[in-house]
Amino acid sequence: MVENDADIYFDFNPPVITNETFNTLVTNLAPVAEFTSVDNRVCATKSITFENLTSGVATSYLWSFPGGNPSTSTLANPTVTYMVKGFYDVTLTATNITGSTTITKTAYVHIDSLSVATVTPTGNSTICKGQNIVLASQAQDPTFVYQWEKNNVIIPNATNATYTTGQQATYRVSVTNGLGCTKRSASKTVFTSQPTAPISASGNTTFCSGGNVQLQTNNTVGNTYQWRKNNININGANAFNYSASTNGSYRVLVTNSNRCTNISGVIPVRVNPNPNVTVNASGPLTFCAGQSVTLSVNPQANVTYQWKNNNVNIGGATTNQFTATAAGKYRVSALNTVTSCINQSSNKNVIVNCRLAAEGDANEIATFSASVFPNPANDVAKIYFELPNDKTVSIQMFDMTGRLVETLASETLLAGAHEFSIDANKYPSGIYFVTVNAGSEKQTLKFIIE
Repeated sequence: MVENDADIYFDFNPPVITNETFNTLVTNLAPVAEFTSVDNRVCATKSITFENLTSGVATSYLWSFPGGNPSTSTLANPTVTYMVKGFYDVTLTATNITGSTTITKTAYVHIDSLSVATVTPTGNSTICKGQNIVLASQAQDPTFVYQWEKNNVIIPNATNATYTTGQQATYRVSVTNGLGCTKRSASKTVFTSQPTAPISASGNTTFCSGGNVQLQTNNTVGNTYQWRKNNININGANAFNYSASTNGSYRVLVTNSNRCTNISGVIPVRVNPNPNVTVNASGPLTFCAGQSVTLSVNPQANVTYQWKNNNVNIGGATTNQFTATAAGKYRVSALNTVTSCINQSSNKNVIVNCRLAAEGDANEIATFSASVFPNPANDVAKIYFELPNDKTVSIQMFDMTGRLVETLASETLLAGAHEFSIDANKYPSGIYFVTVNAGSEKQTLKFIIE
């Protein structure tokens, strides 16, 4: 029994534990392996650094990274790269003299990647000049980010899943997903096509009526052609050349094998008219010796004339009219001195075939006279003549151009006086010619209808 408190003593001096003693105690325990990483989901080809969180004292570490590079490591905090998309296990073993512990995290690493990044044109990659084509990325996702390039140069603001262009170039697209994984497509070339359409003329494009000029463009295999005049298609004009013979503005539409078109410039063609050479006769072209007929064409500005008989120039016959007194084939050549256009009329065949009776020929008359009265006339006129003996008689009426208007008689008449009527009411006012043929004799009468 203790008498008082003063007699009670306690010895409270704990043992001193030094660092060496502590380390000895700790190393007698196996470490507990643990690890983490800042980001265990990354894109292929990118690296992950693992942070060692092992508790206790470990004297060595052994990491295992199936599918990684490196696949193993003894570093405390290794960095590993994964090249292929997928999920990967990671194992860490921590060791000291006491023992070791191992931790495996299944599918801990998630490696992502873009498997598709292509450029697909909506249609043929060859387009006509002036048209557009839409290029589309196959990897279309609303979370993706796109960047288009032309000839390997970034196109500003071209960040959609599609890109529209009308230019010939090589295009590609880079696609990036939410993890920052980027894949760059193969290139796609867009071609633009347009045929050439030069146009030329093989000669003068201003010429006289009856002429022509050859127009042409390049003759290219696979091309088709359509010629136009005044912007209207010329039916059947589908060769590379065209012979133009009328006034107008000509051009050609060229289409190549890609169905791309191009239209040429315009070549204007001017056709100058030839001078008028319609010959009018003042009376019948058949008459007796001593008589005549005047041939004429309407006078024209800047036109000179040359009359011919039997294709031989008649000296001095250079006006718009000529009086023929001899038989022959008459025509006129007209030249426009401004345009140099020349034209030649058809022949007018003048016949002089009347003759007087031979002396002592009892069957022919020495003179033959016919008359018409009244002259001028506006109603009915009479033709009078007398035959000394029986004759075959023809009576014909011609207008100023030499056109036969009417045959008034064609019969054999007995000797004596005869008359025939002309109904002037049947014809327009003007000058006419009445020929009376009796046997081998002929007389032409000028007859006016008012």
